[in-house]
Amino acid sequence: MQKDIVGVMKKLTKEWLKSLSDQYNVSFKSEKNKQILDGKRIGIRGATGGMYGIRDTKVTEYDYLIFCITNEEELVRINDIQFVWLNQNEVINLKKDLNGSDKSFKLEKFHPFMTFDTFESKFKEYFAFSTEYYTDESEVLNSHIAESLLEDERYTEGEKRLATHYITERNAKVVKKAKEQFAINHAGQLFCDICEMNYEEVYGVIGKGYIEAHHKNQLSISGITDTQTEDLALLCASCHRIIHKLMRQDESVSYEMLKRKIQGSLKTPYRY
Repeated sequence: MQKDIVGVMKKLTKEWLKSLSDQYNVSFKSEKNKQILDGKRIGIRGATGGMYGIRDTKVTEYDYLIFCITNEEELVRINDIQFVWLNQNEVINLKKDLNGSDKSFKLEKFHPFMTFDTFESKFKEYFAFSTEYYTDESEVLNSHIAESLLEDERYTEGEKRLATHYITERNAKVVKKAKEQFAINHAGQLFCDICEMNYEEVYGVIGKGYIEAHHKNQLSISGITDTQTEDLALLCASCHRIIHKLMRQDESVSYEMLKRKIQGSLKTPYRY
């Protein structure tokens, strides 16, 4: 068995909490006896054999306590740890149930342990963590509607600026909805519809939630066009630029035809 299995459990749990701060862009600070995630003070307790002692725990110093246990003799993955997490009131009630005893106790008699996947899901749900799907202005302005409008000689510069502002503001909502729907249908993942590049797989947590939205239809703008989620394809930056290059060469070709053409030209499938 590892020399300090409890220390490894605590280390893996701290790293997981830090990863949540990176993933969901919330604050994180590590102190000697607690981790502070999004302003919540979290203590981590580990024990071999599931025996814990909390008589000396100052409950008011923590908003939550996470308890860890594992059956592994050599621990390398957080998935091999089981968890219980209690809020401050639950810890107070647990102390009452123990009648102030200073003896170690089996926590599972009071609260069942959860697998990491169940624990993580409940933790995220409780704290209402959600993924931010980026729809920054530069991304939306790269859409085919905006580009077509800016290149259309029938409009004055003033009309182009006004219409582009309207399109940018409206499209941000549609793009966000399209990404949310795509993620729901693909186990929470966003990837390019053409080459299947996944920014999170390439760049880690800083790439999570990023992908560009492309308007499938060739548009001759004669007013403000309403865009629906089904009018959008999610593309990586490279495929987005290439498909716009091909669209300028032949405005009559459909998105699906251009998609197949690009896929056929790829030297290797982009499933690195």
